[in-house]
Order: sequence, then structure tokens, then C-alpha cells
Amino acid sequence: DRTLKIGAQETVYNYAYAIWDAIDALEVKPAVDPVLVAAEGSTTIIDDERGFIYGLVDADVKAITDLVADGFAAVEGDGYVEYTFVGDNTNLGTGAKVELKRNSDNSVVKTYYIVIFGDNNGDGYIGTGDVVDLINYAAWNDCKYDYEDFTVPQVFAMDLDANGIVSTGDAFYVTAYVGWIIDGISQTYQGQK
Repeated sequence: DRTLKIGAQETVYNYAYAIWDAIDALEVKPAVDPVLVAAEGSTTIIDDERGFIYGLVDADVKAITDLVADGFAAVEGDGYVEYTFVGDNTNLGTGAKVELKRNSDNSVVKTYYIVIFGDNNGDGYIGTGDVVDLINYAAWNDCKYDYEDFTVPQVFAMDLDANGIVSTGDAFYVTAYVGWIIDGISQTYQGQK
């Protein structure tokens, strides 16, 4: 109040105390972390327990470069996603890293890995290279690979019948798909039908 005179120091103190009380009463609310969710109407599965994202229907026939822009996922809250592709690929294949980050400080809230069932080499497509990888892994053929050469997302992507074991039965599905005997490979990890 600019009408106060020098003798009104008591009023000035009261204003100052009122301001200090208001500051003390303020509650600092912790930042709410953003959450990555499946886009409405999509078949995307955000598996927080395993740290995998799968269920990306048609992922093996079209390049996916951004889960959010391509309609597979959405970020709820104040955050964004950042991708690390496998090798020289420019699309999201098995093993691509998806980091959910907070806008306020760019810190990583959660890390996920893409899984496209049947895509073992991370290029985002199901092809003959994936057949070779799967057969080598299932048969434990050390002529080209060591068991440790495969990441957890790759091994998960190889288990096409969802029985927890990578076997020649899984190789059958990829071979049949690549050979145009079957129309597709389920991307929702409920086993092939």
C-alpha cells in the first residue's frame, strides 16, 4: 500500500508476516512421472515387469520409427520418449531401446525394449536372417553364434509358441511365415494359432 507513511511500520511488519505465512503454507508437490501407455484402440502391450513393448501388429510389414507418432503408444503426463535403434537400423526392431523421459530434467523414468516376435536381428522385419538365428539358437549350433550373443529381448522374440522355451517348433513358425505358408506371426505373445 503506497499510502502508508513512515509511522506505519507496524502495518508493514504485518504485511511481511502475512507474506511469510503464505509462503510457509505453500505445499511443494512432487513431480508426477510420465507414464507410457498403449494407444487407444491399439494392440500394444507395455510390459512394465519385463520392460518390453510388444503387440505391435503389422510391425513386420511396415517400418515403425516412433511408437507415439505411429499410433502404438501414448505418453501420459509431462514426458517424451527417446529411441536407440539396433545397429544401423532406422526403424524400431527387436532390442531397440525406448526411454521414457521427464520433460523437466530429461531424466529417464523407465527403459523398455521393443520385441517383434520373429524379428531376432533387430531390423524390424521377419526374414531369412531371423530363421537362421532362431535355428542356430534352438539347435545350440555354435558354428556361428555363442549362446551369450543373444539378448533377453531377442530370446523373448524367438519364443513364438509362448511356452518359455526356444525350440525348433518356434523356428517352424518363422520359416513358414518367410516361406509364405502362414499369413502372420502373432505379436501379442499368446502363442501361435
